[in-house]
Amino acid sequence: VVINRSMHGYVMNKAAEDRIFAEYSGAVKTDSSKWIEKNLNFFYQSLFTQVKFSAEIIEEKWEEFKQAGLGKVDDMCVIPAPLLNMALAKPSDSVVSFWTPLAIYKQLARKEKEKIAGIKIFCDGALGVFTAALSKPYRQGNAGTNLLLNDEELMSAIERAEEEKDCLALHVLGDAAIDQALKIVAKKAASKKRLPMIRFEHAEFISQEQAYRAKSLGIVLCMQPNFSADALSYRERLPSGYDARINNFRMLI
Repeated sequence: VVINRSMHGYVMNKAAEDRIFAEYSGAVKTDSSKWIEKNLNFFYQSLFTQVKFSAEIIEEKWEEFKQAGLGKVDDMCVIPAPLLNMALAKPSDSVVSFWTPLAIYKQLARKEKEKIAGIKIFCDGALGVFTAALSKPYRQGNAGTNLLLNDEELMSAIERAEEEKDCLALHVLGDAAIDQALKIVAKKAASKKRLPMIRFEHAEFISQEQAYRAKSLGIVLCMQPNFSADALSYRERLPSGYDARINNFRMLI
């Protein structure tokens, strides 16, 4: 039994844990939100191999996207190579672009790599499991600054990723993660004439000052209007005033 707590946190029984992590050689800490966040690459890949998919099921989902008027979908989840090939096997493959973390990308064959739009780097987690990196603590006392990488690690991750792809997506939900990413990208821009195309995924708590910095660096903000509901869902756990800062599209426009 696996219970999904917002794609960034899971509760599972011993049978599920043994099955999912059967081939994992490290120490498993499924009770640690920080451990899950740092090992999402492996966890997603292992979890998705336990789910039964077929080309027909995937094609049906793509048709649902079309009927909903979606001309393009970016799938930011980690997908094992067999499932990726199945998803791209039919003409509707133009509907979806796939992104994957570097660790998974390196496992792919050359033809599979050609199907990947870009590399995703996780800088923080999600509000649902208190792992989005905020500059202030959550009201329940959970530390807000849950940065998954220190500055040196993030710079290294970006440099290694751009050696493989010229499109990078940085998962930065909280304002602390946004600030760190802006700092590292600016540092990189100062030492290099050309930057890869960089997207900020979510950027829910971006401030006006951060938005100007992002614009000056040519960063693309990839935000989700449906996440605006977080202002209600997580109001009781957010630091004072943070609910009013979520997805400030009026400011950005």
